[in-house]
Amino acid sequence: AVANAPGTTVGATVSFSIRSLLIGPGASANLTVTLSGSVPSAGEYSGAITLLGSGTSLRIPYMYLVGDRVPANIIPLLGDQNDGTVGQVIPDGALAFKITDDFGLPVTGLPVSFRAGNGGTISNVSTTTDNYGIAYAEATLGSQPGNYTFTGSGGGLRYTFTDSARLQPTIASGGIVNAASFAGGAPVAPGSYISIFGSGLSDTTDSTTTANLPLAIDFVNVSFDVPSANVSLPGRLIFVSPNQVNLQVPWELQGQTSAKVKISIDYSYGNVVILPLSDYAPGLFEFSPGSVAAQDATYSS
Repeated sequence: AVANAPGTTVGATVSFSIRSLLIGPGASANLTVTLSGSVPSAGEYSGAITLLGSGTSLRIPYMYLVGDRVPANIIPLLGDQNDGTVGQVIPDGALAFKITDDFGLPVTGLPVSFRAGNGGTISNVSTTTDNYGIAYAEATLGSQPGNYTFTGSGGGLRYTFTDSARLQPTIASGGIVNAASFAGGAPVAPGSYISIFGSGLSDTTDSTTTANLPLAIDFVNVSFDVPSANVSLPGRLIFVSPNQVNLQVPWELQGQTSAKVKISIDYSYGNVVILPLSDYAPGLFEFSPGSVAAQDATYSS
């Protein structure tokens, strides 16, 4: 095979370690391509390397860029549209943006700044962009639920990150009860329905309309953990609201005497409550006192 390519581009030269080589069937060989010479003016340069063989050829395109270090674009990388818990670092862990010039190359060593608004705070702040044109800052949400803004700027460019905070989901003391009888303080049975009461348990009020109960509704999920048995299971949800969540206890907990229960909303994690379990914990739903609700999937008695 014989290698060909454009010789020079405004002072830059593309050269080969060898001009021709012989490769047998199933064999391989290395060809080193070197870009050398003086750096041309800012811009985008491209060409192609062609390998000519007997009866066939292979064309390999290449491109290289020369930047002008003039800031032209600011690109958010981390920390935008996060939702987390009040007073905690955003789930992404940091804000990050990248500054590039008109040719897409990073602008390095550029002075940058970050500013927090609405009661949020920032720390561990970059003062200049790194070798990849990136700057970072750790962002912490404020003490009240709502939206928080954090602004990063450099080279006359600016980007505003918007994140939100919610209260920590909290299960009330004695807040897990049999959903049929509302009896609290007693064990519940795997496979039965329970109601969880507390605060901040969901951002919305919503319920499922499917016979197959989902593992999450509007990012709310409930976990049941038995560390001693190496068991961690999700509950299947029926209804969620800020103060009440209804769900089915996992059948797989049969034989366990208790489980650690917590509610999570996306990246917000609630308190842990010990739930006693029993193989049997009967309870009947009623239309009215003494009138049992016994219906099939079509709500027929």
